[in-house]
Order: sequence, then structure tokens, then C-alpha cells
Amino acid sequence: MNSAPDRLEKLLDTVPSSLKQIHNSAVPLAPGKWSKKQLLGHLIDSASNNHQRLVRAQVVDNLQFPAYEQDSWVAVQSYATES
Repeated sequence: MNSAPDRLEKLLDTVPSSLKQIHNSAVPLAPGKWSKKQLLGHLIDSASNNHQRLVRAQVVDNLQFPAYEQDSWVAVQSYATES
């Protein structure tokens, strides 16, 4: 089994070229769907939201999660038009 540093190094070697393929992928995958760039932005937003939810769950007594309005987040941040 590869060590964590080895796996990280492999990711750093392969992921940037994969992300470059998304660069001009602003066209929605189907009518009413997001583009690849919007999907990537959503995944980043979702990870950020889930991270803070996990932390909140450990530090507060009265747990209430703020809503994650994914369509609004993707629209406001204009992922489709970002380089």
C-alpha cells in the first residue's frame, strides 16, 4: 500500500492536468443541468459546508445547520464564467 505522502504526490502530479480539461467546459451537460465548471465549484462549496457542519456538530449543544442553497451558491459565484 502506498503511503499518504506517495498518494498525495501522485494526486499533485495528475490532478492539475485533469483540471485544465475543465477550463473551457462552461457548457451545461444537458438542459437545466450544470456545466463541468459549475459542478467543480459545487463540489468545493459542498465540501466547505459539510466541513463546518462536522465542526458545529462537535462544539454546540443545540445543533442547527444553515441551509445550503446549492443552485444559488453556484449562480452567485459565477463558476461558468471563471477561468
